[in-house]
Amino acid sequence: MNQPTGNEVLAYIAGFYDGEGSFAMLSPGTHCIRPKPVISLGNTDVGVLMYIREVFSYYDVNLKLLSAHQKKNMGWKPAYRIMTSNRDQVVKIIVLLLPFLIVKLPQAKLLLEYIQLRDVEGLRGRMHLTRELEILELVRGMNSGRGKSYYKRSC
Repeated sequence: MNQPTGNEVLAYIAGFYDGEGSFAMLSPGTHCIRPKPVISLGNTDVGVLMYIREVFSYYDVNLKLLSAHQKKNMGWKPAYRIMTSNRDQVVKIIVLLLPFLIVKLPQAKLLLEYIQLRDVEGLRGRMHLTRELEILELVRGMNSGRGKSYYKRSC
């Protein structure tokens, strides 16, 4: 495949993230001590996800492909997910997709602001600023559905 870069390809991918993606914060848990930005995308077409992984690989972003899950006896197709919680890769994805996002634009901007605050203030490994806590709550509210929040998941 020729190098799949350019605005048309990134706009195409941004459409998938707008519709089926998630820009969220994982809560502290067993493997991390503070909230962690995460970007993920689910789809039943593993070929589309593999294509998106390939495109991002040209930008040195390596997304994990998570195994399929399926509702047994319901006739549903298996669903797949690509994701990253690597800080540098989250930043690269947001910067690449930001000009093309519509629905998930607010979440993407908040994740980027959160990461930039941690970097500028030299707060990696330290307590959160008031604005960081506001961002966590805003992202939590934007991603909540039927009372559940991605923020409640452990990393």
